[in-house]
Amino acid sequence: MSYDCEFEKILNEARHYYKICRYEQAINKLDESMAIKPNDNYTLYKKASCLFYLNKYNEAEEYCREALNYGFSICECNYLLGLIFMHTNQYIKAEECFLESLRENPHRADIIATYGYLMLDTGNYRKSDKLMKEALRIDSQNETVLHYRFYYYLVKNKSEDQVKILQEYLQVADSEVSKFIKIGMVEFYCGNYKGARENFKQAFLLDPTDENILTILQSAEKGANILFLPQRIIDKLGGPVMIWIAMIITVLVLQELNLSNVVLLVSIFYIGICVYTWIIPYIYKFITKYR
Repeated sequence: MSYDCEFEKILNEARHYYKICRYEQAINKLDESMAIKPNDNYTLYKKASCLFYLNKYNEAEEYCREALNYGFSICECNYLLGLIFMHTNQYIKAEECFLESLRENPHRADIIATYGYLMLDTGNYRKSDKLMKEALRIDSQNETVLHYRFYYYLVKNKSEDQVKILQEYLQVADSEVSKFIKIGMVEFYCGNYKGARENFKQAFLLDPTDENILTILQSAEKGANILFLPQRIIDKLGGPVMIWIAMIITVLVLQELNLSNVVLLVSIFYIGICVYTWIIPYIYKFITKYR
């Protein structure tokens, strides 16, 4: 087999692993290809992408800059650098990189949507709205656009819009993991923790190396646990503040009616609920630790 054919064969294997989100295996193949062509800019960029998805941001930045130095796309490299900086809370650097990408290609809907989400994350809601609308105008079916649009509405807490965007996203998304996560998040924020748990569990089974999925799965399991039922009821009734106001009003009314025994019972019940909701996280932590 010729030198170039061997390189392409290994690179195709790396692409396959990358596509199915097996980033460690993809890196192993990319390292093999780099042993043949150590300065290939595409290989350097692809390794940077894998490292990014593995949350190895410093290494990802190094390989991305190296790919840029060897002539890989200014637009793509700056977009990846922007994502790295966004995930490491370096928002000014992230914005600079996204703007540099858009100078190279001002019609990239995915970059515009990502930039829009960055603006939302930093509190610039007006600019975020404008950028999201522009991204949708350019390509309303782009997977990345729908991805960030979903989180955009999630942050703004418009549940009807979340469901609508999720439905659109599911029509175009390639990643089964991503589908399960987004369905799970809708269920989670709608208070259906059991449904959320099942979807996060499916996502984790597809990608058991992702610690972020494990974290949200644990959150859903906690929310679905019967021990937290009183807390879920309180949340549905408006939260602790509303319960406190309702209790005060109830006590005042009962006092006016000279029902002192009932006042005592209501007060004891309220204090019991407060103590229970305070200690239950510690009990749950203890149970799960030795389970």
